[in-house]
Amino acid sequence: MAVFRGFAPVTGSERQPAAGATRVADADPDESLSVTIRVRRRPDGPPMPSLGDLAKIPLDEREFPSREEFARLYGAADDDLAAVAAFAQAHGLTVTGQSAGPRTVMVSGTVAQMNAAFGVNLGRYESPEGTYRGREGPIYLPSELGAIVESVLGLDNRPVVRPGLTDRAEGLFGLPRHVGVGRAEAKPSHRAWGGQDRMGRVTPVPSVLLLNVFVVLLPARVWAAGRRR
Repeated sequence: MAVFRGFAPVTGSERQPAAGATRVADADPDESLSVTIRVRRRPDGPPMPSLGDLAKIPLDEREFPSREEFARLYGAADDDLAAVAAFAQAHGLTVTGQSAGPRTVMVSGTVAQMNAAFGVNLGRYESPEGTYRGREGPIYLPSELGAIVESVLGLDNRPVVRPGLTDRAEGLFGLPRHVGVGRAEAKPSHRAWGGQDRMGRVTPVPSVLLLNVFVVLLPARVWAAGRRR
């Protein structure tokens, strides 16, 4: 796939085929898909508090910002969202939504449009675990967006599950044994825990839910244990 002059690879976007996978064909150029472009936090905003900082604050003294306040403090800048949306529209993609809080711009289009916009060559891959739409190499974006865009999610829909963190979460919080915790280029599923994707793998728990588990449930468990002594 030809890359336009002035485009640069997105840091951390390099992909290789899944273990044992073989590219069998180009993806259907007319196939429709939706992609989420995640941008940086607003440069003039305060740093996000760490888990350590939050753990030092007693539960009854914690203050939780509203969604609007969170977006204002830690979300994306309007100019960054507008720049990404303008890029997408210039390449024939439809902007289906954007939000400062989660720092995302959602776009839709065909495989052919995505290939041209992001400098990729999407294909169909067969692996021992099934068939998926994937790519190899990095994603490319205009150089001026290099400092703005953190990731492009949804081009590659292979599933990825990391069970190690799941096991620790299950032991700490009594989560169901079938919960999968993972991160993939494919966007997080919002189906019920224990659902399976079309490759038969367990549904990942979105990372924001896992963060809530550690920020809220862990201090609560510690507090309860202290009360029983």
